[in-house]
Amino acid sequence: MIKRLTEGLKRLHNERAFSGVVQGGIFLRKMPLECAPSGYSKCGTAIAWAKRLEDERGAALVELAICVPLLLIMVFGLIDFSQMIFDNQRMSGISRQGSDLASRDAFGSEGLPPIVSALVTQGAAMNIGTQGRIILTEVGGTGTQPTILAQSESLTGITVTSAVGSGVGNPATVPANAVTVLNAGQRLFVTEVFYSYTPMTPVGGLLKTNLASTLYDVAYF
Repeated sequence: MIKRLTEGLKRLHNERAFSGVVQGGIFLRKMPLECAPSGYSKCGTAIAWAKRLEDERGAALVELAICVPLLLIMVFGLIDFSQMIFDNQRMSGISRQGSDLASRDAFGSEGLPPIVSALVTQGAAMNIGTQGRIILTEVGGTGTQPTILAQSESLTGITVTSAVGSGVGNPATVPANAVTVLNAGQRLFVTEVFYSYTPMTPVGGLLKTNLASTLYDVAYF
């Protein structure tokens, strides 16, 4: 009796441990007893959970495909926007430095060209000698009709048009508040800095647009 009971327990243990398919004398696969025909309901539940897991993985891939481009646009946009702000700050420093030097006759009789050359050197980190242009203008005359007394610009760089005007003796365009305080015999020095900004990242390609633009800064002293 004890021997039969022991053999029965061993057989039951083996049946619960493995259930397989034998074909041609080869054991093809193993499966838990729950997936045998006698435990079909439990096996059906396991299959349903497996299918649900596969569906969730597919949904995660779709969400990833949607979110990754948006995330890249945000990151690339932040990088380029930050770089543009930084370039504007450097341009502001160059323009203020130019007008300040000119207003103090820093180079005396040599006039404006040495100042422009010094500003180009100052903007070497931005490669402003080839990717930008610096125009320094001296404006004089009365408040009713300011005119261009002298003008100098960097020898190389992009092609731009001065917002003040061009040509010695021609009328100068300056802000209204500057015109009212410009009396006879007084001079106003205007430094304009142009810079052709090129995005650092491929955000333009992601947005299907060209983000390259010309930045501009001006200082009046």
